[in-house]
Amino acid sequence: MIGRMKPGGILLLENLRFHPEETKNNDTFGKELAALADIYVNDAFAVAHRAHASVVAVAKYAKEVAAGFLMKDELKFFPPIPG
Repeated sequence: MIGRMKPGGILLLENLRFHPEETKNNDTFGKELAALADIYVNDAFAVAHRAHASVVAVAKYAKEVAAGFLMKDELKFFPPIPG
């Protein structure tokens, strides 16, 4: 599917939850995921605390990394950090 994509195309990956490399935060798996994309956007606040490959390892290797709009909205509920 990736090979047939046109410039500007978007591909949504399947749920990675059941890949053993995912929950082990496998660095090689994260690098493979990052190689599939130009931009990594984490918009999953509910799993952002997990040390999983699709959250941590992929962010180390992605060309561009960002938080999504839902993540931004959730963070508004935290008090400001003093200082």
